[in-house]
Amino acid sequence: MNNCYYHIPELDTDKIRKYFLEEFIPKKGLTFSNDKTDLYGYTYSSNKSQTVNELNDLLMKEFKLPAIAYFIVFFHTPNATQAIHTDGDDIVAYSSLNLVLTNPKNSFMKFYTGEYEKEVKDMGSGYKSSYINWKTEPKILEEFEATDKFTLVNPEIPHQVITKEHPRITVCFRLFGNPKFKSLVEKLEINRLRQHP
Repeated sequence: MNNCYYHIPELDTDKIRKYFLEEFIPKKGLTFSNDKTDLYGYTYSSNKSQTVNELNDLLMKEFKLPAIAYFIVFFHTPNATQAIHTDGDDIVAYSSLNLVLTNPKNSFMKFYTGEYEKEVKDMGSGYKSSYINWKTEPKILEEFEATDKFTLVNPEIPHQVITKEHPRITVCFRLFGNPKFKSLVEKLEINRLRQHP
């Protein structure tokens, strides 16, 4: 099994993408700079969106996943290589349900392995990441080009986002209980078998 990412093409994206691009981001007045990566974090309970409620219900009832706890909106500038990091500080984020809202083509996510130490940095909006200080030369473990579908990723593994000529906006949903990536993949696989015996 791939321990870094898992595509979920059967999970519809049209309504959630439209909601974030046409309602949530404009109404919140989120602005993005072309010279730095920005992020904004929100608890799910403060959102009060029927569209996100529907996604939450679908994840719980159809896919048997935990409820949404919070989400983060990321903006990555064009032609940018993000620092390699893991998500979280002393409390590691073990999984993230990600949807690239704009310009998935020619943007990539890479995962790395090697010996390293972590350095916690505040990313703003109360969100922290652990940047990687490598003791050995990092090796690429897995990589994929972004799609316009949901992808479950393992942010516990050192990773980075790389963009080309276009900026990228991504929404990352985190689930209650901070479930491990592997346990969620197992639930998703069971659902696929149930839908396509």
